[in-house]
Amino acid sequence: MLKLDCYANYSDEDVYNDIVSNYDVKKEDVDKFEILIALLDGEGYEGYSFFLLKDKETGQLFENSASHCSCHGFEEQWEPKPTSMEYLMSEHFHAYGVSKEVIKNFFE
Repeated sequence: MLKLDCYANYSDEDVYNDIVSNYDVKKEDVDKFEILIALLDGEGYEGYSFFLLKDKETGQLFENSASHCSCHGFEEQWEPKPTSMEYLMSEHFHAYGVSKEVIKNFFE
């Protein structure tokens, strides 16, 4: 797992537990994925996150992006959406703090 920004010093288990806690999601809904890239920026009043996930059964790639402000956290923002390497490397992909180079280097 490539852990970026605030997640840099988290253990893999801590990343999974943080998602369950902060996104208010069931553990089994997170555990079905292998987390390839985990980014958390801004643990203060505002912030965002990005996860690149791989379904452990099918191998399908998913991404999940979320943001929070001082009024609301990440609750109810765990909605992994199917993605592909083609999309991640395209001009249409955008995720705060994650560049195409980061993704490309991770897979090389």
